[in-house]
Amino acid sequence: MGFDEGQSEYRDNSSPKTSSWNISTEIDQFLVEVFEMDNAIKDITAALNRENMKTVQIQYRLEAMKGSSCDMFWEFICPVSSRACISYYLVCDGEADCPHGEDETECGSPVVAGSTWRAFFLFQHCKSSRNVKLMVMHIINETTAYYFSTLRTYRVTYDLYYHDNADAHVVPTEQEATYYHSSKALLLTLEVDDKWIIECNFEKEHSDYCYGYAFVGGSEEPCAGVIFLRTDLWV
Repeated sequence: MGFDEGQSEYRDNSSPKTSSWNISTEIDQFLVEVFEMDNAIKDITAALNRENMKTVQIQYRLEAMKGSSCDMFWEFICPVSSRACISYYLVCDGEADCPHGEDETECGSPVVAGSTWRAFFLFQHCKSSRNVKLMVMHIINETTAYYFSTLRTYRVTYDLYYHDNADAHVVPTEQEATYYHSSKALLLTLEVDDKWIIECNFEKEHSDYCYGYAFVGGSEEPCAGVIFLRTDLWV
C-alpha cells in the first residue's frame, strides 16, 4: 500500500471503501500538478494580502469611523446589504438576521457522513520529523447541536502517508472535525508530532473540493498548502 510515482497505480487498503479505488499514477500526478499551479496562485495572493495587511487595517479603521465596519474575524457581511454586519454565530441559526435573509440561504454542508476525502499537502515546510504527503479521511458521522446550529461536528478517521516512505502510514485515528457555516471552512487537528491545525475553505459553487492551509502548534503562519478532494464520487 502506498502512493509512489514509480508505481503504476495507487491502492489504499486501509478500509473496504478505499480498496475499491485504483487510479493511475498519471491521473494522480496530473491532478497534483493542476492543483499545485492553482494553489501557487492562491499562495502568492495570500502573501500579497499579508503584505497589505496594514493598509487593510487602516481601511477597517476608516470604515469603523463611519459606523459601517464589519469585524473581519467575528462578523458576517450580508452580501446584498454589504454595509450590514451580523455575528458569525447567527449564520444558519434558523432565523434571518440580514436585511434580506442572506444568512439563511446557504446552510447545507459539503461534508457529509459516509464521504471520503483525499488531502494533498503542497509547498510544505512544516517543522516535523516526517513530511506528510497525503491524507485519506473518512467521515463517520455528523452532529449538529440543536442549540448551536451554526456549527457541524464530525467524527472522522484518517490515514497519513509520508514522503520518506510511501508504505508508511499510521493506524486509522478517530478525530473530531468542525464545519463553520459562516466561513464555509472545515477545521481539523492532525496528531503529527506537534499538532497540525488544518483549515480548508469551500467556495460557494464547489462542494467536492476545498483549498486551505496547515498550521503547526500555535503558529499563525501557514507552513503548507492543502487541497481536499472528495473521492467517493469518482466511483
